Amino acid sequence: MKNYLVYIFSIYLFGIAQSFNAQPTPTQPSGSGTSNDPYEISSLANLYWITQNPNKWGSHFEQKSDIDASDTQNWGSTGWQPVGNASSNPFTGVYDGAGYVITNLFYSNSSLTQYHGFFGWLGGGGEIKNLGLVDVNITGYQFVGGLVGRMENGSVVINCYTTGMVKGDAAVGGLVGFNVGNIQKSFSTCYIGRMSGSNSAPAGGLVGNNNGGNIHQCYSIGVIDAPGNYAAGFAGSNNSSISNSYSASQILNGNAAFLVSGGSSSSYYNETIAPMGGGASGLTTAEMQNQSSFSGWDFSNTWANNPYLNDGFPFLQWQTFDGEQIDVPNIGTTLVEILPTKIGFITESGTAELSFTEMIETPNDLSPSGVALNKYWDIDVTNGSVKLRLYYEPDEITAFSDDPKIYHYDGADWLQLPTTTPTDNGDGLYYVETTSA
Repeated sequence: MKNYLVYIFSIYLFGIAQSFNAQPTPTQPSGSGTSNDPYEISSLANLYWITQNPNKWGSHFEQKSDIDASDTQNWGSTGWQPVGNASSNPFTGVYDGAGYVITNLFYSNSSLTQYHGFFGWLGGGGEIKNLGLVDVNITGYQFVGGLVGRMENGSVVINCYTTGMVKGDAAVGGLVGFNVGNIQKSFSTCYIGRMSGSNSAPAGGLVGNNNGGNIHQCYSIGVIDAPGNYAAGFAGSNNSSISNSYSASQILNGNAAFLVSGGSSSSYYNETIAPMGGGASGLTTAEMQNQSSFSGWDFSNTWANNPYLNDGFPFLQWQTFDGEQIDVPNIGTTLVEILPTKIGFITESGTAELSFTEMIETPNDLSPSGVALNKYWDIDVTNGSVKLRLYYEPDEITAFSDDPKIYHYDGADWLQLPTTTPTDNGDGLYYVETTSA
């Protein structure tokens, strides 16, 4: 009996080990990998296929849906396997996230190795665009980034962002660890930690070390907890170009609000929460929330600001905000502007939770039928009644072919509401439809 029990127990432990180390079966995505017929990435198994086929790292990829990567925490001891892992084996293709996100990516490799992140080494000609990594958990040694460990000359990251936690010893950044390429219109809100308090290598909210690279129109709003030297809110070190960027990162352990070494142009940091200065111009929180403080910045095509979004700090016009709750005072009016179409809501009382994600189809039971498919937003009203009026901003009227429409779901039907005057509305779900020219 004793031998039998030991045998059963051994099988049980073996099963646990097998489960913990199990990666999915790599599934080849559809497509041929060309610019006209990119590989279509729609699952974690498709992503794993990329890691297992380095001969495809010069191809074109396009993500087709949001992907939950939570299971990477069960992939052996390190989890995810970075795409592009050396100068001799970089990723030189194009990965287009198409506005989708990858959530809960796990990677941990604190051995004395380099190039850690979703992508390890992005080579010349490589490009990552329109991709969000949400709630990453990345730990490495050198050249550690939430998105890319190292970017080489001629590589590009544009319209990308990371949230979560990134930890390492040297060249640690929320988005990119070590940059020799070009980073544009991107941001990070990651927590940045350092494994060794005595390490003197750079760490930063967006980039650890900008060494010959260019960073333009980016920002970081994270937490810097990196004891030692060369830790800063935006980048630890810079010997090249950083422009039209800002940091509102909180510095728990660090040396500078924006940069430890090097300079920048038309860039700013929040001196209210990080008064130690460094590498850019300081603004108070109130000034950071005022568009006029950012002289020369492009608020027509690139940047936007809204007191109810992104803590009032500037954000990029390609960003979307889901479920932002707005507590509206009982007097006066409040303007909420949805970019880039500049659809305005006036709310006079109550609380409105606005979901700004553009939808591409109407609700199944929306009446009247036959509404043209174009741009849609959900509005969830809570805590009492509100007055809502929907309208186009004057400078945007010519972009649309018809009046905006707003609907309210009464529990059975979608009822169209007037938009020329404010209407009294109670709790419930509202739905906005616009038709562009």
